[in-house]
Amino acid sequence: MKENEAGKDQHTSILLISSFYGLFLATLEIWGISGHSALVTGGILGVAISFASKDVFEKFLNRIWLRFLEPYKLGDYIVVKFEKLDGKVMDIRLTSITIIDKKTGVHVVVPYTSLSQKIISNVSRATRVVVEEKFTIPFKDLDKFDSIINSSNQMLTSNFSAEDYCKLSGACESRIELIVFCRVIKMDNDMGEVYIRTIRQSDLINIARIILSSGATIGKKDNKNKNEND
Repeated sequence: MKENEAGKDQHTSILLISSFYGLFLATLEIWGISGHSALVTGGILGVAISFASKDVFEKFLNRIWLRFLEPYKLGDYIVVKFEKLDGKVMDIRLTSITIIDKKTGVHVVVPYTSLSQKIISNVSRATRVVVEEKFTIPFKDLDKFDSIINSSNQMLTSNFSAEDYCKLSGACESRIELIVFCRVIKMDNDMGEVYIRTIRQSDLINIARIILSSGATIGKKDNKNKNEND
Protein backbone atom coordinates (compact mmCIF):
# COMPACT_ATOMS: atom_id res chain seq x y z
CA MET A 1 0.00 0.00 0.00
CA LYS A 2 2.78 2.37 0.98
CA GLU A 3 4.67 1.51 -2.22
CA ASN A 4 1.61 2.42 -4.31
CA GLU A 5 1.25 5.76 -2.48
CA ALA A 6 4.95 6.53 -2.99
CA GLY A 7 4.62 5.71 -6.69
CA LYS A 8 1.61 8.00 -7.01
CA ASP A 9 3.43 10.86 -5.23
CA GLN A 10 6.42 10.48 -7.55
CA HIS A 11 4.17 10.39 -10.60
CA THR A 12 2.35 13.51 -9.37
CA SER A 13 5.63 15.36 -8.85
CA ILE A 14 6.78 14.54 -12.38
CA LEU A 15 3.46 15.76 -13.80
CA LEU A 16 3.71 19.03 -11.83
CA ILE A 17 7.28 19.68 -12.99
CA SER A 18 6.33 18.89 -16.59
CA SER A 19 3.32 21.17 -16.36
CA PHE A 20 5.33 24.08 -14.97
CA TYR A 21 7.99 23.52 -17.64
CA GLY A 22 5.36 23.50 -20.40
CA LEU A 23 3.70 26.61 -18.95
CA PHE A 24 7.08 28.37 -18.80
CA LEU A 25 7.80 27.59 -22.48
CA ALA A 26 4.29 28.64 -23.50
CA THR A 27 4.69 31.97 -21.68
CA LEU A 28 7.98 32.58 -23.47
CA GLU A 29 6.32 31.85 -26.83
CA ILE A 30 3.52 34.33 -26.03
CA TRP A 31 6.17 37.00 -25.38
CA GLY A 32 7.83 36.13 -28.68
CA ILE A 33 10.81 34.40 -27.10
CA SER A 34 11.93 31.05 -28.44
CA GLY A 35 12.02 28.41 -25.74
CA HIS A 36 15.08 26.79 -27.28
CA SER A 37 16.95 30.12 -27.35
CA ALA A 38 16.03 30.77 -23.73
CA LEU A 39 17.37 27.39 -22.67
CA VAL A 40 20.62 27.93 -24.59
CA THR A 41 21.04 31.43 -23.12
CA GLY A 42 20.32 30.09 -19.65
CA GLY A 43 22.95 27.40 -20.11
CA ILE A 44 25.55 29.93 -21.22
CA LEU A 45 24.73 32.21 -18.29
CA GLY A 46 24.97 29.23 -15.94
CA VAL A 47 28.44 28.36 -17.22
CA ALA A 48 29.57 32.00 -16.97
CA ILE A 49 28.26 32.28 -13.41
CA SER A 50 29.99 29.05 -12.42
CA PHE A 51 33.34 30.30 -13.78
CA ALA A 52 32.92 33.66 -12.03
CA SER A 53 32.04 31.91 -8.78
CA LYS A 54 35.10 29.69 -9.12
CA ASP A 55 37.35 32.75 -9.58
CA VAL A 56 35.85 34.53 -6.56
CA PHE A 57 36.13 31.40 -4.43
CA GLU A 58 39.76 30.88 -5.51
CA LYS A 59 40.64 34.46 -4.56
CA PHE A 60 38.89 33.98 -1.23
CA LEU A 61 40.89 30.81 -0.47
CA ASN A 62 44.15 32.49 -1.52
CA ARG A 63 43.37 35.41 0.77
CA ILE A 64 42.75 33.06 3.71
CA TRP A 65 45.95 31.13 2.94
CA LEU A 66 48.09 34.27 2.78
CA ARG A 67 46.39 35.71 5.87
CA PHE A 68 47.07 32.53 7.82
CA LEU A 69 50.75 32.29 6.81
CA GLU A 70 51.34 36.07 6.97
CA PRO A 71 54.42 36.05 4.70
CA TYR A 72 54.50 39.87 4.84
CA LYS A 73 52.96 42.94 6.46
CA LEU A 74 52.76 46.64 5.61
CA GLY A 75 56.22 48.13 5.20
CA ASP A 76 57.99 44.79 4.57
CA TYR A 77 60.42 44.52 1.67
CA ILE A 78 59.61 41.41 -0.36
CA VAL A 79 60.95 39.71 -3.48
CA VAL A 80 58.53 37.83 -5.76
CA LYS A 81 60.66 35.26 -7.58
CA PHE A 82 60.07 34.53 -11.28
CA GLU A 83 58.20 37.85 -11.56
CA LYS A 84 61.31 40.08 -11.43
CA LEU A 85 59.48 42.16 -8.84
CA ASP A 86 60.82 43.38 -5.52
CA GLY A 87 59.91 46.33 -3.34
CA LYS A 88 58.10 47.54 -0.23
CA VAL A 89 54.52 46.47 0.58
CA MET A 90 52.43 49.66 0.65
CA ASP A 91 48.85 48.37 0.75
CA ILE A 92 47.08 45.09 1.56
CA ARG A 93 43.55 44.70 0.22
CA LEU A 94 40.98 41.91 0.09
CA THR A 95 42.12 40.48 -3.26
CA SER A 96 45.53 42.08 -3.90
CA ILE A 97 48.54 43.90 -2.48
CA THR A 98 50.37 47.00 -3.73
CA ILE A 99 54.17 47.03 -3.99
CA ILE A 100 56.49 49.91 -4.88
CA ASP A 101 58.81 48.42 -7.47
CA LYS A 102 62.42 49.05 -6.49
CA LYS A 103 63.64 49.46 -10.08
CA THR A 104 60.93 51.76 -11.46
CA GLY A 105 59.35 53.31 -8.35
CA VAL A 106 55.94 52.43 -9.79
CA HIS A 107 53.09 51.16 -7.60
CA VAL A 108 52.35 47.62 -8.78
CA VAL A 109 49.09 45.87 -7.83
CA VAL A 110 49.62 42.10 -7.49
CA PRO A 111 46.54 39.82 -7.13
CA TYR A 112 46.61 37.02 -4.56
CA THR A 113 45.91 34.45 -7.27
CA SER A 114 49.30 35.34 -8.74
CA LEU A 115 51.14 35.42 -5.39
CA SER A 116 49.80 32.03 -4.32
CA GLN A 117 51.73 30.39 -7.18
CA LYS A 118 55.01 32.26 -6.62
CA ILE A 119 57.89 32.05 -4.15
CA ILE A 120 57.92 35.10 -1.86
CA SER A 121 61.10 36.12 -0.02
CA ASN A 122 60.67 38.60 2.84
CA VAL A 123 63.95 40.51 3.12
CA SER A 124 62.69 42.40 6.18
CA ARG A 125 62.44 39.15 8.15
CA ALA A 126 65.75 37.71 7.00
CA THR A 127 68.52 37.71 9.61
CA ARG A 128 71.28 37.31 7.05
CA VAL A 129 71.75 38.29 3.44
CA VAL A 130 73.74 36.46 0.79
CA VAL A 131 75.84 38.76 -1.36
CA GLU A 132 77.70 37.70 -4.48
CA GLU A 133 80.23 39.52 -6.63
CA LYS A 134 81.67 37.94 -9.77
CA PHE A 135 84.91 38.39 -11.68
CA THR A 136 85.60 36.63 -14.96
CA ILE A 137 88.94 35.62 -16.39
CA PRO A 138 89.69 34.11 -19.83
CA PHE A 139 90.36 30.40 -20.29
CA LYS A 140 93.97 31.12 -21.19
CA ASP A 141 94.53 32.02 -17.51
CA LEU A 142 93.14 28.72 -16.20
CA ASP A 143 96.54 27.72 -14.79
CA LYS A 144 96.39 30.71 -12.39
CA PHE A 145 92.92 29.78 -11.12
CA ASP A 146 93.91 27.90 -7.93
CA SER A 147 96.51 30.47 -6.93
CA ILE A 148 94.00 33.33 -7.24
CA ILE A 149 91.38 31.49 -5.16
CA ASN A 150 93.82 30.54 -2.37
CA SER A 151 95.29 34.04 -2.06
CA SER A 152 91.85 35.70 -2.16
CA ASN A 153 90.39 33.39 0.50
CA GLN A 154 93.30 34.09 2.83
CA MET A 155 92.61 37.80 2.46
CA LEU A 156 88.85 37.41 2.99
CA THR A 157 89.29 35.19 6.06
CA SER A 158 91.44 37.84 7.73
CA ASN A 159 89.06 40.70 6.87
CA PHE A 160 85.69 39.12 7.76
CA SER A 161 84.45 37.89 11.14
CA ALA A 162 83.28 34.33 11.79
CA GLU A 163 79.63 35.48 11.61
CA ASP A 164 80.15 37.00 8.18
CA TYR A 165 81.11 33.93 6.18
CA CYS A 166 82.90 34.95 3.00
CA LYS A 167 84.61 32.80 0.38
CA LEU A 168 85.85 32.90 -3.20
CA SER A 169 84.98 29.96 -5.43
CA GLY A 170 85.08 29.23 -9.15
CA ALA A 171 82.75 28.07 -11.88
CA CYS A 172 83.57 27.14 -15.46
CA GLU A 173 80.82 27.37 -18.07
CA SER A 174 81.21 29.54 -21.16
CA ARG A 175 83.85 31.46 -19.21
CA ILE A 176 85.77 31.16 -15.94
CA GLU A 177 84.00 32.94 -13.09
CA LEU A 178 85.49 33.85 -9.72
CA ILE A 179 82.55 34.19 -7.32
CA VAL A 180 82.92 36.12 -4.06
CA PHE A 181 80.18 34.62 -1.86
CA CYS A 182 79.41 36.31 1.48
CA ARG A 183 76.69 35.48 3.99
CA VAL A 184 76.55 38.69 6.00
CA ILE A 185 74.40 39.87 8.89
CA LYS A 186 71.59 42.24 7.98
CA MET A 187 71.89 45.59 9.75
CA ASP A 188 69.32 48.15 11.00
CA ASN A 189 69.85 51.88 11.29
CA ASP A 190 68.43 54.20 13.96
CA MET A 191 65.31 54.91 11.87
CA GLY A 192 64.34 51.24 11.78
CA GLU A 193 65.06 50.93 8.07
CA VAL A 194 66.82 47.78 6.90
CA TYR A 195 69.94 48.00 4.81
CA ILE A 196 72.24 45.34 3.41
CA ARG A 197 75.92 45.43 4.21
CA THR A 198 77.59 44.56 0.94
CA ILE A 199 81.13 43.42 0.28
CA ARG A 200 83.54 46.25 0.96
CA GLN A 201 85.05 47.96 -2.05
CA SER A 202 88.50 47.57 -0.53
CA ASP A 203 88.12 43.77 -0.53
CA LEU A 204 86.99 43.77 -4.16
CA ILE A 205 89.95 45.95 -5.09
CA ASN A 206 92.30 43.58 -3.27
CA ILE A 207 90.87 40.60 -5.18
CA ALA A 208 91.33 42.49 -8.44
CA ARG A 209 94.95 43.18 -7.46
CA ILE A 210 95.51 39.48 -6.69
CA ILE A 211 94.11 38.53 -10.11
CA LEU A 212 96.27 41.07 -11.93
CA SER A 213 99.41 40.28 -9.93
CA SER A 214 99.04 36.61 -10.94
CA GLY A 215 99.33 37.67 -14.56
CA ALA A 216 95.68 37.02 -15.39
CA THR A 217 93.30 39.53 -16.95
CA ILE A 218 89.88 40.53 -15.64
CA GLY A 219 86.75 40.32 -17.75
CA LYS A 220 83.35 41.81 -17.04
CA LYS A 221 82.33 41.91 -13.37
CA ASP A 222 78.79 41.07 -12.36
CA ASN A 223 76.95 41.09 -9.03
CA LYS A 224 73.98 39.39 -7.48
CA ASN A 225 72.16 39.64 -4.14
CA LYS A 226 70.01 36.99 -2.47
CA ASN A 227 68.24 36.65 0.86
CA GLU A 228 68.25 33.99 3.54
CA ASN A 229 66.24 33.23 6.65
CA ASP A 230 67.95 31.52 9.57
